[in-house]
Amino acid sequence: MDDFSDQVKGAKSLVELCDLLNSYTEGVDGLPLEDAVTLTDLPTFGGDYAGEDHIFSYDEKSNLVGGDGGDWAIEPRIETVKMRVI
Repeated sequence: MDDFSDQVKGAKSLVELCDLLNSYTEGVDGLPLEDAVTLTDLPTFGGDYAGEDHIFSYDEKSNLVGGDGGDWAIEPRIETVKMRVI
């Protein structure tokens, strides 16, 4: 678990973080993702926090959001806000 957690903490960009989270399978450590890393403590990459509970990480232009079925996606900040308000 520590190895994967260290990889997540060491991600250099939002894209790298998203790819890491999407690559995780329970078989890696026998744990669900939320037990392998602290999802509320993911690294961020610049910009101001948008104050949205469903945003797990961000950079100046995009947000990392958890999708249905455990898929992670990067959405433009404006799109994220629009989709969550509707």
